[in-house]
Amino acid sequence: MRLTPPVVLDSEGHSLGLDGLGEGDVLVEPLGQTGGDRQQLAAAVRAFHRQASGSAHFARLVSIEAATDSPRLEFLYALIEPVNDAVRPLFDRLAADGTLRPMPWYVFHFLITGSCGLYGQLPLARRLGRPDETNGTAEADLLAGLVLAACFTGEPPASV
Repeated sequence: MRLTPPVVLDSEGHSLGLDGLGEGDVLVEPLGQTGGDRQQLAAAVRAFHRQASGSAHFARLVSIEAATDSPRLEFLYALIEPVNDAVRPLFDRLAADGTLRPMPWYVFHFLITGSCGLYGQLPLARRLGRPDETNGTAEADLLAGLVLAACFTGEPPASV
C-alpha cells in the first residue's frame, strides 16, 4: 500500500503538509556510533529537539493528526518509526540497568516529544513571555536538557 502525504492547513491557510517527504526520507540524522548508550540516547534527544525547533510545522501536524487513527497518522508513523527503532534498544538497555527512571517506552516517547509543543505554539509561548529574539538552538538545548534530567536517575551525559 502506497502512503500519500497528508495535507493540513493552518488557521491562515498555509499548508502544514509533508508533500516534500516520502517513504524512506529521514527526519533526523541516524544515531552516531560514538559513546556508550547513555551518550547516544542523550545525543539523540538533543538532536531531535534541535530538529523539531526548526520544524514547527511538523510538531503541529503530528499534534493534529495523532488524535485520530487514520491513514494520515499511518503515514506519519512510518516516517518516525525508523527513529523509534533506533532509539528503543538504547532505552530498553538503560531502563533495564536503572540508568533511566522506570517508565514504559510510550511514556518516554511523549516525555521527549511532548515538550516539542513549544516549537509549534510560538504565539502562545510569546504570550507566556518568550522573547522574539530567543535563540532557537539554545532553547532546544535547554528543553532537551530538562527532559533528559527527568529521564536519567543521575546526571544526564553532558552535551558534546
